[in-house]
This record gives sequence, C-alpha cells and structure tokens, in this order.
Amino acid sequence: MRYINTATVIALLFASTICLLYSGCWNSDEHVPVADITVDDVEGDGVSDADEGEDSDSESRAVRLKIERLFSEIETGLNPVNLEKVVFPFAGLEMKKLSQSVIDERDIGFLDDEKDVQVTVSITPLPFSREVRSGFVKTFVGSVVEVDYTRDVMIDGKQGVYIFGHHDEMLPSKQGVEQEDQEVTRRVQHIVGFGNDKYSWVVSGSFPKKNEDEVSKGVLASLLSSKLHGEIPQMKGDELDFSIVRPDSLDFSNGWGRRYVLTKEGKFPLETPEDCLVKFECPAIRIAVREENRLAFANRFLKVAPTIEVRAVSARNNVTVDGLEGFELIGVGSEAASGAPLFVYTGILFDEDRFYVMTGWYGTVDESTDYLDDLKAMFRSFKRKNSQQ
Repeated sequence: MRYINTATVIALLFASTICLLYSGCWNSDEHVPVADITVDDVEGDGVSDADEGEDSDSESRAVRLKIERLFSEIETGLNPVNLEKVVFPFAGLEMKKLSQSVIDERDIGFLDDEKDVQVTVSITPLPFSREVRSGFVKTFVGSVVEVDYTRDVMIDGKQGVYIFGHHDEMLPSKQGVEQEDQEVTRRVQHIVGFGNDKYSWVVSGSFPKKNEDEVSKGVLASLLSSKLHGEIPQMKGDELDFSIVRPDSLDFSNGWGRRYVLTKEGKFPLETPEDCLVKFECPAIRIAVREENRLAFANRFLKVAPTIEVRAVSARNNVTVDGLEGFELIGVGSEAASGAPLFVYTGILFDEDRFYVMTGWYGTVDESTDYLDDLKAMFRSFKRKNSQQ
C-alpha cells in the first residue's frame, strides 16, 4: 500500500501561493486557456536557465555574489535597515518588519503599498525533515518561480533553506493597447523555509525588480530575523472571516495557521493512503481575477503541483455560494513518482479583490467514496461572517 508523498502534501498546501504568483496575468486579458493547462506547465528540474551557457554562468555568479553580499551585510550589521518587531501569534512566530509597512488585516503578513512589498507567514505541522526540505524546494522550483539561487540557512538556531528567484507578470490591459505592447513587470522573491521536530514555517517576500535596490535587503533581513514565539494556538476558525460546517467524517487539525484544515479525527500525518485532507482558506495577497480568466485560474489548483499527474477532470461545475460565484472541479490522477492514485477536489469562490479556495485530496482509484459528498456539502456551507446574504 503506497502513501501520498510528503512532497505532494507540501505542494498542495502551497498551491495558493504558487497560483498567486500569476496575479498579473489573472487581472489582464492575457491568461492561460483552460485546455492548455497541463502538469507540464508547472514542472521543473530544479535547474534555472542561469545554469546553462557561458553567459548564464556569469549571470549566476553575479546573482550569488549579490545575495551573499546581502547576507554578509545583514549578519555583520553593516548599513542596517530600519525594522520593527512584530509577532504573528497564529504561527507562534516573531520577526522584524519593514518600519514603513503595515500588518495585513488578517494578521498573516505585512505590506508596503508604496514599494509594492508583500510578506507572508505560514505554518505546517510537519517536522522540517530532509524530505520536507526537498519537497519545499521542489514545490517552488516546479512552479512559476524561476529559482536563481538557493543556500542553507540557520533561523533561530534551526536548520532551514533559502530560495532567491523571480517571476514575470503582465500588468492589466489598457484600453487601446495591443497585447504584445503591454508592460511585463518582474517580481523578485525571497523565500525562507525552516522548522523543528514538530512544525515547518515558510516566510516569503516579493517586490518589483525595479525596487530591488531599495527594499531587497530589508525584506531579506526581515525574513532572517524570524524567531519562535510562544505556543501554537488551537485553531478552530474563530479567527477567520468565514465559517464552514464540518462533516462527521472529518475533524479540525491544528497547527496550520490561518486556514481550516480537516482530516480524519483531526490527525496528521495521515494514517492511510485513503484518508482525506482538506484545506479551506482565503490567501493573504489581494487579487481581482477578471471574470473571463476565472476558470483558468481555478483549473490551476488541480494541476499546480509538479508531483501530481492529473489524468482527467471528471467534473467542472459553476456554483454560487453565499452570493459569490465560482467553480467546483474534480480531478482524478496519481503521484508522478509513486503512481499512487490521487483524487483532488477544488472549490473556489471569487469576491471583489480576493478569493476563497477549498482543496481536498485523498488516495483512491475512483470517486466511489463518501468523502466526495462530504466535500461538496462542506464547500456549499461556506459563509462570510460579515455577509448580508
């Protein structure tokens, strides 16, 4: 009996982050047609273009030297940046934020609108083992992030990994501007993953390439300042701005930060390949997805992980829940490495400048399981706490 690989769990948990890296495309006329989205779109071999060719070797060395210089300046305190202490109780984490930034309204990161800096914090109840570290790196390498450099780091005395990369996004269309003339902006990514024998944390920051000289050092210093702070609180959803009705077959699992996560009896890791794991969240980064792009955006949640092969989408339904329109998608496939069968359910609802997404998966060879009805019912029980519907 084969179990769902840890790397697959990690990839699915960070599916929202990966999909959001396409934010510029989803708000423009440029988008990926549904029929063209395949696993190949998000696969990667862990080697960036900077590793190929003499010119690329030179670029790779330049990137490495640039990042190592930042690390050195931060470690020695040379030309320090102005940072302020902040605590994120949901993740049991303390760090220093950019002084001009403000805490996200859901208390899961901080933002600097002037420099377009976005920093987010997340937690997963997985020990930061070699397998988790590998899965973490592969998740981002296999996504839309072009990974330029990685290195080991120590965060609060705990082993971790640092990723430096970038991705390109297209700005929203302007009336009268041809598609090929639209501006493409490059965003820089600093990503740090670390953990202990119980939990893994990811802190990440992004900003436009044009602002790199001004904010890169401050963002990296902020991420590297992370420290554990207090106990991880029990999360039952009171802190979230929406509610769901839990089915009898699942219970809430603790230690996942500001998202609902449910498993059989609330246990994690899963005990059998057939056990179900569900997450329901409203991602931190605000994004208005254009109506004509929404189905393509939703479809990517089925095929976002490089470790998953989705053979078929057996259902794709339009839904309206709590006054919000969206989609319900059901995918059947397997893990690429083990061949273990995998069933993926995605429900997504779009608000004006945010979206809510539920993803559930479990090992199965078909849909003949009570979990499917439970997932559908739970998705349709969604209700915003401030909704007038």
